[in-house]
Amino acid sequence: MPLEALRSSLNKHSCCKDDFTKLCGFIRKLSEGFLAQLSRKVNHEPYSIDGHDDRASRSVVQKKMESVLISETNLLAAWDKRKKRLDNHLKFAELRRDCENVLKWLKNRRESYVNATTALISGSQPLTDEQLKLVITNHDTFRHEAFTQKLVVEELMLRFADLRNSQTPLGESNEKLPMLTSSQS
Repeated sequence: MPLEALRSSLNKHSCCKDDFTKLCGFIRKLSEGFLAQLSRKVNHEPYSIDGHDDRASRSVVQKKMESVLISETNLLAAWDKRKKRLDNHLKFAELRRDCENVLKWLKNRRESYVNATTALISGSQPLTDEQLKLVITNHDTFRHEAFTQKLVVEELMLRFADLRNSQTPLGESNEKLPMLTSSQS
């Protein structure tokens, strides 16, 4: 599943959960208001004129509200589990994307380094001081960039280990996975 689809799914999930929570709160307030009105009516008119037993109505409403509360709690717990799964799925997709970016960078940078160095060294003439400095500069730049990418790969490996162990759910972290910048490609 693409990253944008996962982010969209997480956003939709969050909106649905918020709407459901608001609806449950509204139902709770409505039933509490109904029970308060019923209580006032019972206090002023202990016996119903129209033949309905208000105490039975009160117990029916209370039982329904208990049922709604239990259902709400169960559904919110299920939504929390789903959110964690979606968060972990998103983190894994981001991890995969970042790993692919590192592999592409390594391949492209290695090829450009080898091509540049080969072009300078391939002549039958000995290298001039400028050419030698250019080869050394290219080599140092490549080593520095490769070291930086090694650190990114190590961070990615730690994130993957966390994801596999599920000891620390990645969905609870606000940290972003390291990403390649355009200057590194």
